[in-house]
Amino acid sequence: MIEVARYLTQVCLNPQAGERAVVVANPHPEVEETARAFQEVLDRAGVRVRFLLQSIRGSDAPMDDAVTEALYEEPDLIVCLTFNKLGYDPRAHAAPLQVGARSYHHILQYLIFGKGHSRGFWSPTVRREDLIRAAQIDWEGLRHEAARLKAILDQTEEVHIRNQAGTDLSFQTRGRLAFADDGDFREPGRGGNMPAGEVFLSPINGSARGRLAVDGSMVFRDGSEILDSPLILDFADGFFVSADGPAATRLLRDLETAAHNEKSEAARRNCRHLGEFGVGIFDGPALCGRVLVDEKKRGTCHLAIGSNYDGDAPAPIHYDGVLQRPTVDVTLVEGKTVRILEEGNPLW
Repeated sequence: MIEVARYLTQVCLNPQAGERAVVVANPHPEVEETARAFQEVLDRAGVRVRFLLQSIRGSDAPMDDAVTEALYEEPDLIVCLTFNKLGYDPRAHAAPLQVGARSYHHILQYLIFGKGHSRGFWSPTVRREDLIRAAQIDWEGLRHEAARLKAILDQTEEVHIRNQAGTDLSFQTRGRLAFADDGDFREPGRGGNMPAGEVFLSPINGSARGRLAVDGSMVFRDGSEILDSPLILDFADGFFVSADGPAATRLLRDLETAAHNEKSEAARRNCRHLGEFGVGIFDGPALCGRVLVDEKKRGTCHLAIGSNYDGDAPAPIHYDGVLQRPTVDVTLVEGKTVRILEEGNPLW
């Protein structure tokens, strides 16, 4: 695992001697062993590393005090390898961190995307084989492809998605800029998942309408898995108003739990809001049930309910659902319609 960690660290992080890093992991044999490999590589590069273990947790549990303290010390590099989730930030949850008019509810997001001080990656639910595969791809090629797709989505004003499971969903995007999770975390202010490999954006709040049929994998409160039957969500004015399918009861129960623990009425309501649309560009294997990996798979797209990435729809959850073999049409600002996916085949 040392060679994999060395390659990904150099290609994606480019550490410099004298920098400070925080590496967070769980006391799970595979997770801890993998994280220790990154710790050793950073140590050898002359980086001052603080290695922290915290118990396995979901997104509705706070980070350990030691992890919270370490991140608030504003390290240059952050690497989070966790069996499930890192956990929410209890400080920023109570008092959001501000950069101008933008609020950040987690110190990780604030340090990287708000203040632009730190860089790094987080790999919740990722396993050793996922990182081994990530070390075998052409990262420069992926970054060029991500830039091409981002350029299209940046000029999009409406997205229309269909699939064989029954999706017929549209939403507005004019003015939203896409994010390229392309594994290039070599400069301050850059961060994302590892494995990386998606381009995504936030739909305009209140604009989603139609039916979403998730027929791949789906995130729930206690993890993610491949669905046996589609999860059907019907949207109006940006929020889903009904849920159907075998997984519907479980989803609604999870949302009720999340909303019960949230003080903000708007954030509780946003648990049903369409918060993300993304397209996978990573040449990976068949779906594995771990959404962070599945959503990167070429030939899929994913949509999430809950918080968005522009900071204007806060919510206590962000649950992604993966669509297999979708057809995606985008209407550009000049009025031209372009198909970027046809039954899962990329056309950009």
